[in-house]
Amino acid sequence: MKRNGFTLVEIIVVLAIMAILGLVLTQIFYSTLRGGSKAQVLSVVKQNGQSAVEAMDKTIRSADKVVNLCPSPFGAHGASVETGLDCTTNCGAIVILKNKVYTRFLYVPADSSDTNNGYIVMDTLSTPPECLNSTFGSNLSVLTDKDSKTGVSIESGIFSLNRLAGTEDVVTISFSVKPGSGIQSAYPDIVGTPFKTAVKLRSQ
Repeated sequence: MKRNGFTLVEIIVVLAIMAILGLVLTQIFYSTLRGGSKAQVLSVVKQNGQSAVEAMDKTIRSADKVVNLCPSPFGAHGASVETGLDCTTNCGAIVILKNKVYTRFLYVPADSSDTNNGYIVMDTLSTPPECLNSTFGSNLSVLTDKDSKTGVSIESGIFSLNRLAGTEDVVTISFSVKPGSGIQSAYPDIVGTPFKTAVKLRSQ
């Protein structure tokens, strides 16, 4: 006597195999998408870091002189700091002079909850002491994309100055770039990418 159709056991086995195959294919698809997204995130980090370096390098290199370096007026996490402090290393802000125009580069750290990205700004000041002023000057330009979901966060922004008699000033720019606060949790394995360059001012 011929048997028509499948037994219940055969159907269950086939369904189990299909479920396993579906799970494997889903994992492969998810990993592929995640890998592509991670590559995009790393690309954005690199582009923002390189763009910021190039903008600062070009402006500082052509400056007449470095006027002031100081801690970021926004403090480690947005809090105000004591004014009147000048420094030559580990500074969060730098003011340069070119053609009687003061330009400041300022590292603004992420807030204490890390919900807002850290970033670097360039603005124009009327007087050099405003290096320590947390109020932004004119011609404000944000050098990095600070959007929490599509941008990046700058951390550990530092300017250092090497000033030797008879030589040009050398400014060292050092900072680290990580994914924006809105996507950092999705890629916890992506650590901050360091950027560092030394800029020699033109002959004075």
